[in-house]
Amino acid sequence: MRDDPICELAEQLPDRCIVTNEQGACTPVYLCVSPEVLDHKGEYYDRMQAAWSNPLADDEANRDAVWDAWAQDCGMSEVTSI
Repeated sequence: MRDDPICELAEQLPDRCIVTNEQGACTPVYLCVSPEVLDHKGEYYDRMQAAWSNPLADDEANRDAVWDAWAQDCGMSEVTSI
């Protein structure tokens, strides 16, 4: 079973996907304080680097629909989007 590629992938997943709290906090702190990303608005970042995001996320109507659904689910009657 050790030669099974699925088992090999499953063994590697924790190292690739799981990070400590400190490691997880690095990206938001970096985005808040780094002048390098001052002009980078609305991008998705993973581990302090711009990363791929679904093109549907770039559609303003989709973003508004998700925001409105979230606000309704949270019981917020009037919400101003950012």
